[in-house]
Amino acid sequence: MDLCMSFKNFFFFLIGVSLRSFSGNLNKLFPSKHRPIINITDKINLNYIKLIGENGILFDPDIVIKPGFYIAGIKYKINIEYDRQFYEANQKGNDFYYNRRHEIDNILYPDIYIGLVDYKTDDIAYSFYMPSVQVSMPGRLPEDIICHKVPTNKYAVFKYIGLHHARNTNIKSLYDTFKYIYMEWLPKSGYSQSAPYHFEKLDESVSREDYCEVELYIPI
Repeated sequence: MDLCMSFKNFFFFLIGVSLRSFSGNLNKLFPSKHRPIINITDKINLNYIKLIGENGILFDPDIVIKPGFYIAGIKYKINIEYDRQFYEANQKGNDFYYNRRHEIDNILYPDIYIGLVDYKTDDIAYSFYMPSVQVSMPGRLPEDIICHKVPTNKYAVFKYIGLHHARNTNIKSLYDTFKYIYMEWLPKSGYSQSAPYHFEKLDESVSREDYCEVELYIPI
């Protein structure tokens, strides 16, 4: 697929007019006295953007060191094959975010969802999945909600943009993203995964029915 044409289609999807119409009719769309001031700080380097799956865009990662932080959520043991068929982790995540997170008092960022995947199980057919929110410190919690500290670590942080709502982010929508990370990027990067977990961060406040942003943190 041609990246330039795909960007034009993506622009039309977000703005509602074609890139050519927007550029050629700027005076009609925004008369000079009502024209917004647009500050451009840097151009997008298209070399760092990858079209992913049927309707996603993936940016090459930033390498960051993230201090340790606390999350509170519910830890589930997920059968990986069952999740591929029925999106169990997605269902558990949506139930927690929309129905349970309000029971937690010391949330730092109410609109930010964190999904922690822990591979440390005694059965390779399963992984642990913890839908959660970041909290300021351990505190009193409902009986089935636990507090967990994600340690300080170095991460490759991949940003994925999908043309769907954040609540529809699941193993299917992220399949090609993880395939790229583990089959292409990591082997060529000189890095290796340094710990048996990763987590996803979604900002509900910027999500729409046709747009979401997901950050994937892979410890390296």
